[in-house]
Amino acid sequence: MEIKIDYDNPQLTSKYEDYDGEYNGVSFVINAHWNDWDEWEVDSVQFLDELPEDFDQEGATSAITEEFLNNMF
Repeated sequence: MEIKIDYDNPQLTSKYEDYDGEYNGVSFVINAHWNDWDEWEVDSVQFLDELPEDFDQEGATSAITEEFLNNMF
């Protein structure tokens, strides 16, 4: 049996990446993935700071996700 593997020419088909950001003074991390058939998807937005009582987390997550996807396509 002979095995040959082309290690010099890999094909990228998917990847996971984290992106740091800030929304109205609140730090966050976007966990996102890309694949060659669906492009970019946001898996989650994690807020790193303590959130103010009046902070709209759902609205912020939607705005961050929309901004990210608009800039990645």
